[in-house]
Amino acid sequence: MNWISDLAKVYDDNESIAGKAETVSVGKEKTKTVTLVPISHIAVNIPIQINLDKDGGFKGADVIDEKDNQRTIIPATLKSASRSSGSAPMPIDDTLKYIAKDYYPEISNKDKDSHYYSDYINQLKGFVEYVNNKNSSDRVRQQVNAIYTYVSQNDIFADLLFKAHLFGDEIKQVSAIPMKWTGKEEKPAVYKAITGDLDRSFVRFNVRGLGLDRSFEDPDLYEAWGKYYLTTLRNDTGVDYVDCNNDAILTDNHPKGIIPSASNAKLISANDTTNYTFKGRLLNSDEVATIGYLNSQKAHHALRWLIDKQGFSIGGRYYLAWGRKQQNYMIDNQTSPMFKILTSTYNTDQAESYTNERLAKSYYNSLVKGIELNGDNLEDLVYLMQIDTSTPGRADIVSYQALDLNQYIRKLSSWYGKISLFIQNKAGEFVDPPYSLRTIANMIHGSKANDDLKKNTISELISVILGSQIVPRGIIMPLYNKAIRPLSFNPKDPEARFIGWQPIVRLTSKLLKIWYENEGIKAMLNDEINDRSYLYGRLLAVADVLEGDALKNKEVDRPTNAQRYMSAFAQRPADTWKTIYMNAQPYFKQSKGNRRGQILIDHIFDKLQINEENINRLNDPLDGKFLIGYSQQKVDWFRKIREYSEKKQKEQKEQEKGDK
Repeated sequence: MNWISDLAKVYDDNESIAGKAETVSVGKEKTKTVTLVPISHIAVNIPIQINLDKDGGFKGADVIDEKDNQRTIIPATLKSASRSSGSAPMPIDDTLKYIAKDYYPEISNKDKDSHYYSDYINQLKGFVEYVNNKNSSDRVRQQVNAIYTYVSQNDIFADLLFKAHLFGDEIKQVSAIPMKWTGKEEKPAVYKAITGDLDRSFVRFNVRGLGLDRSFEDPDLYEAWGKYYLTTLRNDTGVDYVDCNNDAILTDNHPKGIIPSASNAKLISANDTTNYTFKGRLLNSDEVATIGYLNSQKAHHALRWLIDKQGFSIGGRYYLAWGRKQQNYMIDNQTSPMFKILTSTYNTDQAESYTNERLAKSYYNSLVKGIELNGDNLEDLVYLMQIDTSTPGRADIVSYQALDLNQYIRKLSSWYGKISLFIQNKAGEFVDPPYSLRTIANMIHGSKANDDLKKNTISELISVILGSQIVPRGIIMPLYNKAIRPLSFNPKDPEARFIGWQPIVRLTSKLLKIWYENEGIKAMLNDEINDRSYLYGRLLAVADVLEGDALKNKEVDRPTNAQRYMSAFAQRPADTWKTIYMNAQPYFKQSKGNRRGQILIDHIFDKLQINEENINRLNDPLDGKFLIGYSQQKVDWFRKIREYSEKKQKEQKEQEKGDK
């Protein structure tokens, strides 16, 4: 129950902004509006607005065609919030088949549609009686009474047809109003705005003359319905396993639509009483656990808000990170670069949301984009969650962690330190390029692989980074097998820059570095390492750069012998080296670095320390250190060329300066 409790606390921290829209950034110059939905409410898209005066008189209707303006928070009951079939009316704003008195029998003459309006009006009447007993503000009382007066005394379909003219001029009677537009003439605006059938489209009421431009967004109305609805649920109380409240209002009907891409998926559900859910163990779902209505509402609304506000998805799996405001905290090691993470301030005098959006961005940047963390301030805890859908009606929490922020920072700092491996970029600078988890998954499985494979790999990598940091063979070996087969790649492939052979070699070397972190392997070449595999990798790199230089000078575009025989070299290095060396000898002589390369080859052979004891092992298969040695030797080769060039340029400038 920890995740429910933690999310309920998020709601409590931000309750003051419940129902208030806020704008958040979703990229360069892009924003979106998100809202923390109040308890006992839901958010729906509403394409039709009926305007009323405070006496309940009809003042026109508007078609809302912009999706952002359609999003509306409306009061809801447990049944109506998760309805799929049967009659379960919303308290105030609802679909036309519920609120329109003339829906049956004018639009539909089916018996099953005869009770929608009566169920709706009877439920609304109960709320009207509640607010009329001075249980709310005068503004709420006037608004609710105006809506009740209108829906109980007027025919909505008739008003929309004859007064608002929403259905065009060709339709002359209510019974002829089409639920879907099939006419040949231009489609009326209302049919462009709705999705699905007209009778299943939501309508909201806007009561004018109350001092509000949008009366349906009145926070007093949210509060009044929330208090009233709780009075109707008092009959079902018991122990809330979330906070151990012995007299909590309980519920076994939990909100759906937590995940944007799966509107009907629920995290908690126990409606299967006919199969094997409880057979042989339990009689009903209450024997498993009971959850309070308020905690359920708070947790689910906070989770959906967090996903909208600062979550991101990969392959349909949603990744989420958040923090909570804390008054007193102490973080050690403030001189560490990793200490500066997450600038966030919280002013209790201002009604602003606080979920540490900087934390969410750092989570995305560090784990998914591969960027190290930078910021200015810290909070106490980091909450990390992954959510996915198993079926259209079920959502699963794949992973949930609540970490001390020091631990979170140390894990990320440790990870980046372990995989640090420098390369030379086009500008000649030596950098340690980041690799996003999405890119790693693409390298392992291919960019066109199934999303399920990729997201599972990404989740596994996140667990590795925040856990043991021991990269499993299932991740490294597919990369290694690709890295030693350069001829299987097409260098002209548009994706080669990101998931081609050279990026895969660099990434594999970075991950293999973790396997051998206790063997003296650093971010740059270590000439003190005498490991056979590491040294053979260095030999292969020298042969590669020498022949590559000669081919470049002759403008020949083909793989070097080192690349052609790389896979065989990993299995039989001594035998294959003879082939590579003999085939590449003519090209070595044409390379500007031939003399330096021959000296380096002799130096590496000396470090192999060939003698009677190890001569029989020289041809044994190599381990992953050979790929690290290969990568680091190539980087070191070009580093020294750059240093030599810079030295010569400096000497030339000094000489020219002296001549003057």
